[in-house]
Amino acid sequence: MHFSLTTALSALFLASSAYGVAQIHWHIGADCTGELLGTHHSILPGDCLSFDQGRSARSVSWEEFYGEEKIQGLRLFQSGGANDGCAGDFQLESNSTSGCVTAPPGVNWQSVKLT
Repeated sequence: MHFSLTTALSALFLASSAYGVAQIHWHIGADCTGELLGTHHSILPGDCLSFDQGRSARSVSWEEFYGEEKIQGLRLFQSGGANDGCAGDFQLESNSTSGCVTAPPGVNWQSVKLT
């Protein structure tokens, strides 16, 4: 059986569009301001993202951009120790499909899990 690249990519898109897909932005400043430290694309519900190279961000913004099964929100984990990599207890939970959250004073975000 022979499939073209277009057929394969179309099938992949249709399979992924059954779920909400999000984009996450890591910001150096509070209220999603200042330098953009990084962006993750095509994040699915249940995925855990850890900010690269041991870095962390002061604030995180996200947006859902397509999907039939909506993203319920996300959980944010502070930087350092037992909470890295979405382990331990999350520090903040948002039930929004898009938004911006700033870490409490003295804390940065290191990982995010979509729900």
